[in-house]
Amino acid sequence: MSPQLENIFTQIDSLNKEEQIEVFHYLEQRLHDDKEKDDRSFNESVAETERSAYDLLAEIGVIGVAKNLPSDLSSNKEYFKDFGH
Repeated sequence: MSPQLENIFTQIDSLNKEEQIEVFHYLEQRLHDDKEKDDRSFNESVAETERSAYDLLAEIGVIGVAKNLPSDLSSNKEYFKDFGH
């Protein structure tokens, strides 16, 4: 343990119970606030980088390059005949 940390613990130990509880509540709130900030930052960075397969394929230019195919196989029931059997 670092000398600075030992000094902080010694100071906390020298406080009365009410003051110690106040310090612990402060630290608990601080940790909670920091965690929320980290969570928000993480969620924002994920939202910025999260892209669908379609987005990635469109970005590299392969969407729509196949010729003589139906535009959307998922909407044509003929292509799903016996699917799942």
